[in-house]
Amino acid sequence: MTQWLNHQKSSFSGMEIHIFRERAAMESMSRLLPLMIKAAGHNEEILESACFAAWDLAVGQATSRISAPVSLSGKLLTVATLDQRWKKQLDTLTDQVLFRLNSTLGQPLVARIQVIVDSAWVEEKRRSLPTLLPPQPLPPPDPDLLEVANTIEDPKLRDQYLRTATRYLNHPSRDSKR
Repeated sequence: MTQWLNHQKSSFSGMEIHIFRERAAMESMSRLLPLMIKAAGHNEEILESACFAAWDLAVGQATSRISAPVSLSGKLLTVATLDQRWKKQLDTLTDQVLFRLNSTLGQPLVARIQVIVDSAWVEEKRRSLPTLLPPQPLPPPDPDLLEVANTIEDPKLRDQYLRTATRYLNHPSRDSKR
């Protein structure tokens, strides 16, 4: 896949190439997890780590943004979510997620999923994850944006504001609205 990507680079945007690489990495991870579990034997720490990695692969990017595995105790996986609304949603999907999770793991490592509400846990876990797509280079921000951005004390928040506003103002769909 990497050779194909390198050959096709001129046909795709940077964002599309990163998505292809992300998918390739996920496919590699899904192939490695069953091997890792087999090699781990009964090492609970490794089994838990494999299960946590499989969670994101099994539920997809959208659900992994609002949830995070907490623990694997025996065959019970405890997963935290942001609020009661998301808990209810995940509770209705547990059978599907359980099937995908065990399929990704290559064996029935999890028999039950318990969903709890713990927004602090989810926020902490998601903050510690590396971003999948590196920031794309943007044109210099508008001077008016800089003036507003300079009122934001938090440097990360200021940078995010500038990136989002600049991306919005330079989006091709805005050309037709100008």
